[in-house]
Amino acid sequence: MNRFGFKNVPKVVWGIFLVTLVVNCGNYMAQFMSIFFTNKLGIKPNYSGIYVSLAGMAFLPGSLAGGKLSDVWGKKKVFLTFQGLEIIVTILNMFIFSKTVTPILFILNALFVAATIPVYNSTIFEVSDNDNKKDCLSLFFVGTNMGNMVSSIVGAAFFSKHYQLLFGVEVIMKILSLIIFGFLVNYDAPQKPQQIEKKEEAQKEKSESLWSVLFKYPTLLLFSLSCCLFSIILSQNTYALPIHLDAVFGDLGTRYYGIVLGINAFVIVIGTSVINNLTRKYYKLNLLLIATALVGCGFGLIYFGQFFGIYVITTLLWSCSDILNTPNSSAYISEFAPPDMLGRFAAWIKIVTGAGYAIGPIAIGFIIEHKGSRIVFPILFAIAVINFILLLFIKNMEKAENGKNR
Repeated sequence: MNRFGFKNVPKVVWGIFLVTLVVNCGNYMAQFMSIFFTNKLGIKPNYSGIYVSLAGMAFLPGSLAGGKLSDVWGKKKVFLTFQGLEIIVTILNMFIFSKTVTPILFILNALFVAATIPVYNSTIFEVSDNDNKKDCLSLFFVGTNMGNMVSSIVGAAFFSKHYQLLFGVEVIMKILSLIIFGFLVNYDAPQKPQQIEKKEEAQKEKSESLWSVLFKYPTLLLFSLSCCLFSIILSQNTYALPIHLDAVFGDLGTRYYGIVLGINAFVIVIGTSVINNLTRKYYKLNLLLIATALVGCGFGLIYFGQFFGIYVITTLLWSCSDILNTPNSSAYISEFAPPDMLGRFAAWIKIVTGAGYAIGPIAIGFIIEHKGSRIVFPILFAIAVINFILLLFIKNMEKAENGKNR
């Protein structure tokens, strides 16, 4: 099956694509979190940064729980349970408007969302192989961002005055996702020959934990750090960027931010299959080096952004970096996963990226509070330079281990 530039993607993955599309069409709590805290609840940037970071930190226990339970309970039960909890929290958020309770609801929502992500990723790992894994992950990525494009456009138009209505839409979308998941992602995955072969080896090492497997591979640990650094930078598209747009453009900031999110999602939806096909034969680490350069330039140039055209250009840059980074980093990490630990490795991917989303806002929030938002962007550029050097080091380590350039 070769649809829309995605090669031989199984039907189950198309089901996951549809689920993520629907879920993210109603993604208002997560996308507009920092604006909601500062503009609606009147929370200061440093404290809102703490709350946003706590929501990011919630991805750690959420991902661990979702990954472990996916391997033990089964993916369907995990998704239905945690998606149901998301619905309850979102309903409560429609009627509670409090500086203390509302942030807790946002954090709980992030926790439950995190528990569902390993279901998606581990399912993709299970039904894909080395030939189509990147396409499957890219399709999942497109579904997420296509939904975000819709929710960002709708949110930009209505969030300021009708946020309760949008939270209601989010509830409906989450209920719909449960129905779609039940019908389209209900399967018994056949084991591929390489999985059977690896499973015999995994049985011998069944007592090993995720950590023991991770420590076997120094390159994987360093790569996890690289993913975290990349996420620290990219996390600012939902934290420092909207705050900076408000600082530069005043009342137009929220509307401009919605446009930025729309551009980001549009580029990802249109560009993912194109970039995926153009880069199919390139080595993952080389693509991640390009992604790091793009995200560094994309956020670094915002320092010079006194008119909105600059933000359009920079959004194009960091959007393309996201297209290159997300499927390739996930595929790289998945290559190390034993067959009986797919859920936990899927969770690990979310943990290392979620760590960046947790660290980024809390650190940047204090910088913004004391130095303003503009100084943030040269700092993000410097982090990108560090990450670029780290990826080069990882690549050289692999050369030394393999005795040749992969």
